[in-house]
Amino acid sequence: MPYFIAFLTTVDPEKDAAVLAEHKAYLDKYIKEGKIYAKGPFLDHSGGLIIYHT
Repeated sequence: MPYFIAFLTTVDPEKDAAVLAEHKAYLDKYIKEGKIYAKGPFLDHSGGLIIYHT
């Protein structure tokens, strides 16, 4: 199965913090459905990475 990798960049840390819980819930839904293989933030908090099943 092919994969698609998305690199996400943090633009506004305050806005990111405000929507973080909703963002995690959204990603967890797709992990449970098998549409996302892996996800996580970068250690320096500059963004994150999502690996999608395509």
